[in-house]
Amino acid sequence: MKGYLIYGKEEFQRNRWFADELIRQAALLGVGLQLKIVEKTGSFYCRDLPDFAIVRVMAPAINKFFEQHKIPVFNNYKTSYYANNKWFTYELAKKLGIPVMPTCLPQNELTEHVRSNFPFILKSLNGHGGKEVFVIHDEQEYLYRLRQFNDNCLIQKMCSDVGKDVRVYCLENKILAAALRINPNDFRSNFSLGGNAELFDPATSMKETVRLLYHELNFTFVGIDFIYDDNRWILNEIEDVVGTRILYKYTNLDPASVFIDNIIKRLNG
Repeated sequence: MKGYLIYGKEEFQRNRWFADELIRQAALLGVGLQLKIVEKTGSFYCRDLPDFAIVRVMAPAINKFFEQHKIPVFNNYKTSYYANNKWFTYELAKKLGIPVMPTCLPQNELTEHVRSNFPFILKSLNGHGGKEVFVIHDEQEYLYRLRQFNDNCLIQKMCSDVGKDVRVYCLENKILAAALRINPNDFRSNFSLGGNAELFDPATSMKETVRLLYHELNFTFVGIDFIYDDNRWILNEIEDVVGTRILYKYTNLDPASVFIDNIIKRLNG
């Protein structure tokens, strides 16, 4: 059995150790997993098709290519499509009845009334790791960021408790672990941006959100992020290419082994 492990250049440089672990764990199970470094583009093609593919770059066109050629891909295209565009995530949550913060696109801001009160949050639609998320305090700052992102962004009401969130790590419909992330120096709680983390017992509402999303997307390995607003946990984002540093640091889990083992079991039926 031959698989492709697909990374973008920047993603691989940041996550080389985990990529090597995925390859090593696959080899232990007698599976050849070949690394492929790709450009993130609107289309994708490869001539020599594998038996399966693991896509660790945020590029739904890659996931779609393999599915179109009947190649099992992890995560699947539907997960990649909804998780890697924050507006699509918001629309999916509304469809499923999952609580989310009031959110709108710049083009329909008046209909949602989100922008009527500063400050609010402005996010790139395709950002990752909290690096393209900003608190907007006035009109001048808003127009500047809007030009910077060429309207490829959304506007969101700020939650009541900024600087903290919970990431729930999911393997299919099973919750592997959850971590409360807090950053006392930034409204973004991301671990990669200096936030602190501790293990967290997921609330019942979080478990129900995981169930609803899994039923809809049939994902393999994702992170589901929640923020806190007015005494309840609200869905924030779905991480398709979820990082594993917190799992390695705070749990006894071996995410690479668990991920690969799950994939091989699924492929073998």
